[in-house]
Amino acid sequence: AALMGRILGTDPGTTYNLGFCTLIGLAGTAAIGLCRETVKSIPNSKKWSGWLVPAAWIVGGSGVSGIIHLMTTHMSPWAPMRFIGSAVMDKPPIGTFLNYYDRQFNPTTLMDLPGEPFAYSIYLGDFHPTLSGYYVALVAALALTLYHREKLGRYLAIPGACLSWSIVADTWNLPLELLAVGAWCLYNFRDLLTGKILYLAGGAVAGYVSIYPYFRYFAAASGDYKTSLKLVKWDAHTPPLLFLLFLFPPIALSVLALFSREKSTIWLGRLGVGLLFFGEFFYIDDVYSGMFDRFNTTLKWWPWISAMILLTLGVRLLASPRKWITILAFFLVGYPLLYSFDLATYWWEGPKDHVGQLAGQSFLLNDDTRGLFAYLKALPRGVTLEDPEATESFSNQSAMSLFAGQPCYMGWEGHEMLWRGYSPDIPYRYSQMKLFYSGDMPAPGEWLKGQDIEYVLWFKTQDQEAAWAKINAALGGDYRWHDTFSHGTHIGIWIKN
Repeated sequence: AALMGRILGTDPGTTYNLGFCTLIGLAGTAAIGLCRETVKSIPNSKKWSGWLVPAAWIVGGSGVSGIIHLMTTHMSPWAPMRFIGSAVMDKPPIGTFLNYYDRQFNPTTLMDLPGEPFAYSIYLGDFHPTLSGYYVALVAALALTLYHREKLGRYLAIPGACLSWSIVADTWNLPLELLAVGAWCLYNFRDLLTGKILYLAGGAVAGYVSIYPYFRYFAAASGDYKTSLKLVKWDAHTPPLLFLLFLFPPIALSVLALFSREKSTIWLGRLGVGLLFFGEFFYIDDVYSGMFDRFNTTLKWWPWISAMILLTLGVRLLASPRKWITILAFFLVGYPLLYSFDLATYWWEGPKDHVGQLAGQSFLLNDDTRGLFAYLKALPRGVTLEDPEATESFSNQSAMSLFAGQPCYMGWEGHEMLWRGYSPDIPYRYSQMKLFYSGDMPAPGEWLKGQDIEYVLWFKTQDQEAAWAKINAALGGDYRWHDTFSHGTHIGIWIKN
C-alpha cells in the first residue's frame, strides 16, 4: 500500500483507502478463484457453489451470527465477533445463561477471546496483517488446487514462495500455514519423492530472497518482543460450549467431511479438526497477559482456520453424492451469511457524514481547522507535536499530522508502549508533552529543538488561551507563531526558526 502511494503520488488517507480496498479485492478474488477451480476439479459439483462459498466468507460472520440477537441488547456488528469475553450477554434466557456459564467455567479469569473474520475487518476499516495473510494463503491454496488437477510441478513453487512471504505478510498465522503445508506434503509424499519437492523448496527459497532486506530490518526491530509458541494454560482454555457456538460452522464442516467417503475431502476434514485442536491448545505468547493472554492468537487464528475450512471444504461437501451431507453443508455454508444482515443494518442506519471522501480526513476538519490542515500539508516534511488527549489510545491524537503527511513526535501512548516493548522513554515523552501544552515547561523552545520538532500544532478544544499566551512568550525567538484561523481563539502552528 505504501508503495502504491509513492507510485501514484497520493496522500496518506487516499493511499490507506486504496490499499485497503485493493487487499480486500485481491483476497476476495483469490477466494473466488479457489472455489471456482475446485468446482472444475470435483465431479458433479454445482457451479453456483463456486459463488456461494466465497460469498459466505467475504460477508459472513462467526458461529453466533444471527443468534447473537437472542443473547444481547447491545447489538452491533462488533458483538458476534467479541462474543467470548467482551460482548454484554444480558438478554434472558440465552444471554444471561451463557454469561453465567462463562463465569462459572473459570471464576478467576474471564478470558477475552475474540475472532475478527474478513467481513468484520472490512466493516471496521482495519488495515490488519491478516488481510494480506488471507491473500497469500489463498493464492497458495489455489496453486495446490491447480496442481492436483494438472500435476504440473511449477505450481508447487507458488505455495513455497507464499510460505516465505507469510513471514512478513502475516507472521502470526505462519504456524498454521506450516501445519497445513506439512499435512499436504504428507498426503502427497509420493509425488514429492519424484523430485517435485524441489519446486516447493525452490519457491520457498526464492520467496525468502525476495523479502530478505525487509525481513532483516523488521526481524531485528521485533526481536525484543520475545514472542513464542506455548501450550495454553489450564485456566485459559475456552469454555467448551462457547467454543462450540463461536466456531460451529468450521467444526461441523470438518466433522461432516469425515463421512464424505472421498479420500481428499476426508483428509481436509482431518486437517480442519487438527487445526481447531491446535488453536485451542497452543497460542503465541506475546506482551499481553491475564484475560488477554490469548487475545491476539484467537483474534487471528480462529478466523484464518474458519476461512480455510470453509473455502476448501465448502464446494466439495456441496457436491457430495450423499444427499444428507449436501443438505447439511448447504446450511453450514449459508449460515455465516446471517452476519450480512448486521452489516447491512449498520450501513443503512449508520452515519454517512463523509461518504465519498476517499482521502479520509473529513472527520477531522471543520471551518476552524481546515486552514491549519491545508497549511501543514503544504509545509516541508518535519516532525510535528500535537496535544495528547486524555485517552491512551483510540483517539484523534496524531491524526491531523499523519493525514497531512507529516511524521508525529508520538502516537497513542498505549499502543506505543505495547509495540515498543514498554520502553520507559514513552511515558516520559508523554508527560513532557502534557507539561509543554500546560504552559508550565521551563525553556520549552530548548526542549522542542532537542527533540527535533519542527512544528507545534494548537487547535484542540482543551487548548486554553492562557496556556497559549504563556507558551508563545516562553518560545521567544526559537519558534514563530502562524495563525491559520482567528475568531476569538488561536488556531494555528508554531514553526521552528
